[in-house]
Amino acid sequence: MKKIASLMVGLLMCSTAAFANEVAPDHVALKPIFDHVFDAGTYTSLNYEAGKAALAKGFGGDAGKCTAIAKTLPNGDTVVGRNLDFYVTHKPAYVVRTKGIEGEYETIGLTYVHVGYPDNDYVKTNGLPKKVYDLLPFSSTDVLNEKGFYIEVNMRYDEPGKDGKPIFASTGTNPKSKERMSAIMLPRYLGARCATVDEAVALAKKLDIYSIKAPGMNWSLCMMMADATGNYGLMEIAENKVYFVKKQPVQTNFYVTKSLYKKQHYKSGMGRYDLVMNNIKDVKTEEDMLNLTKKVTYWQCNFPDTCQYDARTELVEDNSKWSTDYILDPKNAAEVKAKQEEGAAKLRAMTREQVMDVGTYWESAFTNLVNCNKKTLTVRFFEDDSRVMTLGFDK
Repeated sequence: MKKIASLMVGLLMCSTAAFANEVAPDHVALKPIFDHVFDAGTYTSLNYEAGKAALAKGFGGDAGKCTAIAKTLPNGDTVVGRNLDFYVTHKPAYVVRTKGIEGEYETIGLTYVHVGYPDNDYVKTNGLPKKVYDLLPFSSTDVLNEKGFYIEVNMRYDEPGKDGKPIFASTGTNPKSKERMSAIMLPRYLGARCATVDEAVALAKKLDIYSIKAPGMNWSLCMMMADATGNYGLMEIAENKVYFVKKQPVQTNFYVTKSLYKKQHYKSGMGRYDLVMNNIKDVKTEEDMLNLTKKVTYWQCNFPDTCQYDARTELVEDNSKWSTDYILDPKNAAEVKAKQEEGAAKLRAMTREQVMDVGTYWESAFTNLVNCNKKTLTVRFFEDDSRVMTLGFDK
């Protein structure tokens, strides 16, 4: 979520009707904004039952190594800087809007969920399959509503599956709960119903929210929230409970609630957290927040010759050995550095297309700035200063 310069693509309010005669009946045409970015149009009805059923079963889903920063500026505006890092491959991103839905606030959201989704070329040629299109509002990682309430979702998963590889194992709410809720579904659900942070926390506590029951609490679900009243804070979900840390300014990929922090054995994002905490005092303007947010974007590989790692955050796949404590221990510094160099060398030896095809190597980011008082969301897509826009509400 980020960036500024030439962010004047303006308040886009687009329709999905374009190109309707060029797609099959079971597909929906989307308006292209930038390469790999589509405007999904404005939804005026939502199939909640279909959304809950599909997402509760794990439809789609992706988790990022991300950061969110909240602060009230000297001019009184409450802003959130946020980056969402993710595997790019050939998958598109979506701007999703909802309006006119009974009893709900108008929302603007961003969606990037690549598992099981058609690739960018497919969407350009055929449109988006309707069953996927219907789920986009329920898989928004970031949602801003017309009242100036903003919420984002951040996940980190490290629980090993039967094959020893990490799995995304949260189903959201408990399987037997009356209101099942996928973790990725919570931002739009709360954004559509809540005008303030306090309202969102109260509603979240009424839901039977499920978080992974993993030894060592390797999986984390955190949501930074802010509103136009100047309130902000971090909601964390674990042990089937909702925890809220008021005025917590930073979120990365580990729990900050003390009781949860002590139990979580793999704490990702410590380097990013420290960087922000050491610099947030200098944030006085929107541009300052954007610039700080840009600094915590995690470049796993930015072609052709820059491959960077933060040895204190995301480094390797084998978490059984490469725990945070192991990485931070000075006596392991040489081994950690060798591991970094090994990964960088492998990536540098691959072409851009090869890395994209693998799908687990090339990291890119949305970089966003939300102003809760102005009710605007400025987003820079894929680390590209020419692909920046400001989204707002049509009055």
